[in-house]
Amino acid sequence: MDCPDDSTFAAYLEGALTGTAVAGFEAHLDGCDACREALAALARVAVPPGPDEPESAAPRLRARGSTCGRYLVLDVRGAGGMGVVHTAYDPELDRKVALKLVRPQAFGGAAHLRERLTREARVLARISHPNVVPIYDVGEADGEVFIAMELVPGPTLARWQTEQPRPWRAIVDMYLQAARGLAHAHAAGVVHRDFKPGNALVGPDGRVRVVDFGLAVAGEAGPVEPPGRAASASLTATGALVGTPAYMAPEQWRGAAVDARSDQYSFCAALWEALAGAPYRLPDTTWRGPPAPEPAPAAGGGRAFPRWLRQVLLRGLADEPAARFPTMAALIDACERGLHRRRGTLLAGLGAVLAVVLAIFWTRGDPAPPQLCRDDPSRLAGVWDGEAARALRQGFHASNLPFAATVAATTVAALDAWAGRWHGERRAACEATRVYGHQTEAELARRTACLDERRAALRERVRLLQTGERDVVEAAVAIAHDLPEPAACRDPTALAPAGEGDDDDARRGRAEVDRAAALVQAGRFAAAEAGAEAAGATARVRGWPGLAAAAQRVVGEARQGLADAARAEEAWYQSLWAAEAARDDRAATRAWIGVAALLADDLARPDEARRAVAHARAAAARAGDDPLLGAELELAAALADRSSGDFHGANARLREAVAALTRHAEPADPRLLTALRQYGRSFFDLGQHEAAVVEYRRALALAEQHLGTDHPAVADLANNLGTTLLDLRDVAGAEAELRRALAIDLRVHGPLHLSTAAAFANLANFELVRGDFARAEQAYRATLQIYTRQPQPHPDAAKVAYNFSMLLINSQRAAEALTQLQWALQVQRETLGDDHPDTGAYLTGIGIAYTELGRPAEAVAPLEQAVALFERRPRDARYLAAARNELARALWDGGGDKARARSLAEQAAATFRETTESERMLREVETWLAAHPLPPRG
Repeated sequence: MDCPDDSTFAAYLEGALTGTAVAGFEAHLDGCDACREALAALARVAVPPGPDEPESAAPRLRARGSTCGRYLVLDVRGAGGMGVVHTAYDPELDRKVALKLVRPQAFGGAAHLRERLTREARVLARISHPNVVPIYDVGEADGEVFIAMELVPGPTLARWQTEQPRPWRAIVDMYLQAARGLAHAHAAGVVHRDFKPGNALVGPDGRVRVVDFGLAVAGEAGPVEPPGRAASASLTATGALVGTPAYMAPEQWRGAAVDARSDQYSFCAALWEALAGAPYRLPDTTWRGPPAPEPAPAAGGGRAFPRWLRQVLLRGLADEPAARFPTMAALIDACERGLHRRRGTLLAGLGAVLAVVLAIFWTRGDPAPPQLCRDDPSRLAGVWDGEAARALRQGFHASNLPFAATVAATTVAALDAWAGRWHGERRAACEATRVYGHQTEAELARRTACLDERRAALRERVRLLQTGERDVVEAAVAIAHDLPEPAACRDPTALAPAGEGDDDDARRGRAEVDRAAALVQAGRFAAAEAGAEAAGATARVRGWPGLAAAAQRVVGEARQGLADAARAEEAWYQSLWAAEAARDDRAATRAWIGVAALLADDLARPDEARRAVAHARAAAARAGDDPLLGAELELAAALADRSSGDFHGANARLREAVAALTRHAEPADPRLLTALRQYGRSFFDLGQHEAAVVEYRRALALAEQHLGTDHPAVADLANNLGTTLLDLRDVAGAEAELRRALAIDLRVHGPLHLSTAAAFANLANFELVRGDFARAEQAYRATLQIYTRQPQPHPDAAKVAYNFSMLLINSQRAAEALTQLQWALQVQRETLGDDHPDTGAYLTGIGIAYTELGRPAEAVAPLEQAVALFERRPRDARYLAAARNELARALWDGGGDKARARSLAEQAAATFRETTESERMLREVETWLAAHPLPPRG
């Protein structure tokens, strides 16, 4: 008899076991020291019932059709000494749940139990992972406490591993899923404390979910509670012992501190038992590395498994926690390295005869996968193969772009890597059903269909790339890296919902959306919007929310590229609502990220952007671990922080994003380049220009390596670097970088491109700071000519006009400055609206121009509007301080309220004292205050 679980112990103590169950339990105790010790511990701490409590209160079975809170009971799934699990229906969310009712009498009454369970539910709310069963609700009904959780209609891992013979690889694969769930919990600060095969469920999709985190402890590790009634009041445990004897770590028995390494021991003990056919017995001596005599598998119940795996498990089973792996993630890595290690490396340096003998020994009990699951290169024939790569290179060469060869090499490498991942996922999908048997044929068909969709996306991208058109070549690396990942097909939520997968119109719609996404990368925003809109319209008519979500996301991206922020916002929300309707948490996360970035960067609504980030985090938690998606989320959060003036927060977010992308993304991934550029910008915002230079140079090195020294992305980074060097008073270095950027843009884009306009504008700013007003004016006018030739107004044109107006004011040409500022205000209102914070800057400039013209009374109105706008829409506090300072001067000189003028100037001075790099402005305000005292009263 295997070691009984905690509910059996409790039932024995309460006298609830009868007949053969008692005999079997006591026979097991005769031969098991660990269980005798556990029983003695339980007996010592047994607490008699209170005077008002019955001697025994067995779990109450609910009749089918009865209610428990808002839940409708359907049937009984199981019962233990402390609770009953029902299948129930949640009418509010239209789903079935597993509903566990816990007997309050065993835990000091319902009030105590409800308080403990509510606390533990908050702990579990921090654990959202595909391999952890989520808790939905905790409540009380008819004197009983209930817990509602995800219903997983599958066997426990304990039953799955014994219901038919399983290869050792299949068992390890399933256990590693559970390990990933535990690792995620550990990262959230939660220790399970009772992992065992019976606490993991295998769903119909082959996905393992860890359950019964009721013994979990959040925060710092500490000693185990005595296993009395309060300690055993847990979400899903049904007995009084904290842990199950057969799998408990030695420190749990000793009452010492328990941490994530205790779960590691339990995991290794469970996997050892599953593979060896018998429980692991800890040696008498402390484990100090792989022991010389390894325990052999049980004769008859076990299976052969490799020596490296035994050593991994034995390390995890070390008596001392410090001798185990440092984390569950490290144990997972060790297993995955062993699983993926080529067998040939084990035979290196040996003779051919010995190699054959060892190969035969190694594969005993581990038959090779059948030929039907082998890699088949022909599956991508004509889509991505040698001929396709040659055609791509030829197209790039024909573009005559100076960076074409470098970009071609980077793009081919990215597509080769993607194709390798696709083949691997195709093979893994086949093996999951045909070899290991933990996936149904229906699930295999859906995964294969998903991979076929990925192949179709690859075909569309390759066809576009092979055209060799200049904008496509420029964006080629981004187009390649934007391909949907094959690994996502493992996730059921990534598969097309029922009705959307096997329809020709749906397939055509997804192909059109993918093509539109590639066009967005290439900067063909109008064509991308039209294509995605058509696919989205079909999806809405046919009731396909998954396709609608993808289409509207691309529409939002295209409209942002067209500087149509208002209509982009509507598209992003349409994508979000469709994703929610499709119950696609990953798509919802991406939509919320898009909303947050738009609100922060284009619409300057930081409070709403931060709320959108919070929504994105919630959706990402439901979707499960995805470090690359998490990095994108941090990028959006950084934009929200920067938009609200929290430059330190933005810097911290970007540091996390850069670290995640450095670990998990390929060096050529454009997301890493974007993160590094933004990270440099965050140091610039903090006034830490030397640190900004370091990050810009780091980004430049990556861009030059993977894109070429003449790529427009290099020009963008050179612009950033040049501007930063100028602030460091490195005039020569700044000029070299800014002129390099302009030369690249002129060579690649020509004189009328928006990128060229930005380069001209940066060079104009440089000349202004250097004091060469004539050259600065020439560059500003060249920039504005480019913007006025565009088919639609662009918000950046207003910024250029504002900078030009400052030059004109400093040149004593205030009337011309006023004309430029009024035009800038008009452009701003047409593109971003009256309520955008940048509008306040232009209103401030108009007020300055009126003051310089000797018309301070006319300056008051626009300055009052600017102050009100900055107070209503806070951004960088220095903008508000500058507007208050100018309004103070206009009021004083225009015959207004002098007391209010002084107050406004004092508020401005206080802000400048608190912000970096405001010494000059502070001196000006303090000088003005000293020269403008209020007249004495009376």
